[in-house]
Amino acid sequence: MKHKTTIDFSRIEPYDDAQVHDALVRILNNPAFQHIIDKAFPKEMHAKLRQDLLAAQSSLEFQKLFMYTGLKLILKNTSPTGLRFSGESYIADGRAVSYIANHRDILLDSALLQVILVDLGLETSEISFGSNLIVNDFVNDLGRINRMFTVFRDGSPREMLQNAKDLSAYIHHTLKEKKRSIWIAHRKGRAKDGVDKTDLGVLKMLVSSGGNKIDQAIQSLDIIPVSISYEWEPCDASKVKEIYFKEKGGGYTKSPNEDMESLIHGILGKKGGIHISFCQPVNEVLDAFDSDQGNNPYLNQIVAFIDNEIIENYKLWPSNYFAFDLSTNSKQYELFYDSATVAYFEERINKAIEIVGENPERVRELFIDLYANPLRSKLKISKEDSAITK
Repeated sequence: MKHKTTIDFSRIEPYDDAQVHDALVRILNNPAFQHIIDKAFPKEMHAKLRQDLLAAQSSLEFQKLFMYTGLKLILKNTSPTGLRFSGESYIADGRAVSYIANHRDILLDSALLQVILVDLGLETSEISFGSNLIVNDFVNDLGRINRMFTVFRDGSPREMLQNAKDLSAYIHHTLKEKKRSIWIAHRKGRAKDGVDKTDLGVLKMLVSSGGNKIDQAIQSLDIIPVSISYEWEPCDASKVKEIYFKEKGGGYTKSPNEDMESLIHGILGKKGGIHISFCQPVNEVLDAFDSDQGNNPYLNQIVAFIDNEIIENYKLWPSNYFAFDLSTNSKQYELFYDSATVAYFEERINKAIEIVGENPERVRELFIDLYANPLRSKLKISKEDSAITK
């Protein structure tokens, strides 16, 4: 059932339940779907999965049958310790909220959030999905049936401004009219250097259709910062490659299928431990921010709060502690990692050096930084907090 609105959201919104069956017929008839289930599901499950999907009547049924079940199976092979989470008390009442998260993996960050929501018995959220990833009709179907809404990345400055306004209006519509949560990354693109930093532009977009009073617009979004960390980032080598060639000069041009390859590798690659933290809601501390200073100063206060919450609640792994010690040529944190971490870290560094194909010393430094920076960020916040309390 379509919700009443004065704006046409058809370019942006996911499929509604009336569109699900036809989309599933197209998906199941596409050879690419068989390739996906070959990777994610045991062969003996294929026939029953197809039968159940054809009978599905809603996007939520599709998510539980396909995405949830498939990710659970994949995690058994790629994350031996499994997915852990904390802070669920902040979302336990099931209200519609805006999950604003750090961004480490193209699809997995938001997909794992949905797994947790299902496990908690909560409604899954809608998910922002960049138009650059919609490379064909099959991906469009698969995304929109998975409650993904489109964020348009291309266009003239005028078109981009209108797209941002429409996106903001759609997010407010989803929260207030559909009563459904949304997930959006706190910046455009993944963090490729291990530094999580919220983009002010994301908040400016979100509040642009929330009314004249900026504090009320922020309150209506009910922002929950979300912090996700992986012990081993599946795409660490390709991230280092992109940073290296950008740093070298001349920019970095992705191959036509690079984003899709990263998406697939992020799901299927080894991850070790994974942790998602639901952080303190912005609305709980809203009175501490001064909206009289002007919109940008006010939003910068919100940005600082989100960043602090993401960094403070970021789960550190042995890989982070070892990388920091490598970067400082010390053994300050040697009690936090073992010989197995050291050996596997070196194996992954060598893989990155092989993929980049030049300047192994610089590639090694960039790889170490990717894993050391989360600990550096935590230490910086601790130092700032100590200075404030003195």
